[in-house]
Amino acid sequence: PGVPRSRRLDDPHKAELGLGIHGEPGRETITLPSATDLVDRIMPLLSDSIPGRAVEEGGNLPPLALLVNDLGACSGLEQAIIVGRAARWLASHGRVVALAAGVRGMTAIDMRGFSITIMSLSSASQELIEERTEAPAWFPLRRPPLAPQTVSVPALVVEATIPGAWFPGQGGSEPP
Repeated sequence: PGVPRSRRLDDPHKAELGLGIHGEPGRETITLPSATDLVDRIMPLLSDSIPGRAVEEGGNLPPLALLVNDLGACSGLEQAIIVGRAARWLASHGRVVALAAGVRGMTAIDMRGFSITIMSLSSASQELIEERTEAPAWFPLRRPPLAPQTVSVPALVVEATIPGAWFPGQGGSEPP
């Protein structure tokens, strides 16, 4: 409040990587790629700081929780694409994503963009995150599917209920 709106991010073809949650300037301005290409560009930047790099007892890296926060103007479809791509990127780099979610946890109402949070999980922390709660602002993290899935849809059957009615796509010639 009381501060003029910044015009720095008005170009719909530009994006800032590393933008602060309150709109602070990012580390670089880029031409906006597709959502999947953007995730592929971001994940290597985060890889050095991914928690749990130390090997647990038994020689395994601990599983991860992945949280993608919509900053206010991403669609549900965009969030799903981002979460799925980030989870697959982590899996392709030898990490197990045990829990994942795309949420609107911290937003700037209409800000285009997202943040990615990655947390190393112990059995105890995973159990606590999965515990049911009545807290209204808590969002459930779920086990992510790592491979795109195809769902078959039954064919649409069009049945004319009006004698002599013709519907586009039902075949035959269009009535005069």
